[in-house]
Amino acid sequence: MNKETEIEKVSKREVLNETDDINKFISELKTTGASLIETFKILASKLNINTDLAYDMTRNSPAWSHIFNVDNPFTQEFLDLASEDADEVEIKDSKLVSITYKLENDSKID
Repeated sequence: MNKETEIEKVSKREVLNETDDINKFISELKTTGASLIETFKILASKLNINTDLAYDMTRNSPAWSHIFNVDNPFTQEFLDLASEDADEVEIKDSKLVSITYKLENDSKID
């Protein structure tokens, strides 16, 4: 017997191409246990949009945006400290958002 999962049930519902309904749909998927990746793949298919747009819509939704929030003071403090020796630093809207360290081949741990 093939039992339909909660995620499959939610993914079958009609979604209006309106921000509030899309955010509600994303929230319902998350509540049923859908991962971020599952959510944006379902959203892309459902709305017939590319996965990049679906990813942006998912990560900016109220259900998922807290994960990507760099306003957390601990996160910002960590980034500030880590950037001191970084090879590359990316700043957006006056905030440090990315740090890159270039490791040499001889720095590998065997």
